[in-house]
Amino acid sequence: MNKLYIHLVRLPRWFALPGALCAIWLGFALFGAPGWIIALTMLSSATVMAWGHSANTFLDWMTGIDQEDGPTSKPKSY
Repeated sequence: MNKLYIHLVRLPRWFALPGALCAIWLGFALFGAPGWIIALTMLSSATVMAWGHSANTFLDWMTGIDQEDGPTSKPKSY
């Protein structure tokens, strides 16, 4: 499998994004913020969330948590 595909599609865990963005949007809508601030915050939040999930997977690999012969935090196919 292509490493770029893994890092951009599989590791960031994009399935969690709709819930996070809905919570951000609801908070700003109740606050009454301008649209450009909401859009900028959603974009930056999505980027930070994707980075955090990718960094977590990297740290699992680096520390040896996700080795084939031991316990794993989540099965991975790469």
